[in-house]
Amino acid sequence: MTTKRSARLLTVGLAIASAVALIVFANAGDFLPTEYYIVSIGNAQINVSQFEAAARADGITVVRVEGNSLTADTQDVAIDELLASDRLLLVDGDRIVFRSTATGFTYTVRPAQDGYEVVIEPTESLDRMTTLVDLLTDLQDIGVAGIDLSVDLTAIPSYASNAVKGPAAPDGIPIDSDLYGLLVSNNWFPYADSHRLTLVGLRVEVVAEKLPNGIVPAEYQSYVTSDTESLSKLLLPIEQVVALARSEGVGYVRPAYAAVAP
Repeated sequence: MTTKRSARLLTVGLAIASAVALIVFANAGDFLPTEYYIVSIGNAQINVSQFEAAARADGITVVRVEGNSLTADTQDVAIDELLASDRLLLVDGDRIVFRSTATGFTYTVRPAQDGYEVVIEPTESLDRMTTLVDLLTDLQDIGVAGIDLSVDLTAIPSYASNAVKGPAAPDGIPIDSDLYGLLVSNNWFPYADSHRLTLVGLRVEVVAEKLPNGIVPAEYQSYVTSDTESLSKLLLPIEQVVALARSEGVGYVRPAYAAVAP
């Protein structure tokens, strides 16, 4: 490691010490270009309007959710193409997805059940500690504050970049494999398109199959778009699909391939 790099790591480490705890530095290995990695950054604070202005100033096209439609700054590129690009800010109310590039990797900041997470997609082998420091510096520079990173560098969840079939849902979670695959995919938008899942911004259309006498819990009622005695259709934030499947009264959560109520 060069003296310059050492000084930068020390400076950055001191600057973010109050918000970041990095655990298990030794023998962490590399981030590999054959895989992508998902790192929780906790309840990070993002001022959406300031973030949006900064993204535009950096030449990043902003896509916004207006009702159930998506609008973009530019009209000469299809929305689907923008959503698949490596430079994107999608704003859905107070939630965002932000994709950008750094030296040797692309990263995506997106909502998670416990706040926000970052998907790291290496284009070359990268030292984990150095990459995380570079990433955290970038996030702070673009206005992501309150980052809470406490992670074993050897145990960051990883997924094969070009796997034909996505990972199975954890045992005991009654959820369709395509929906779980969406949750942990590296890019929600192309994945949803290739698996015939309906997205509206950062929400996915799902059906909750209710247990006998079961109901959709109150915290999800605002997302319900149609309802019968046994089924509820919801336009649900993507990061909430597993939490809904774990809910008492819900027996299974699957894609909404067909209407469940007139």
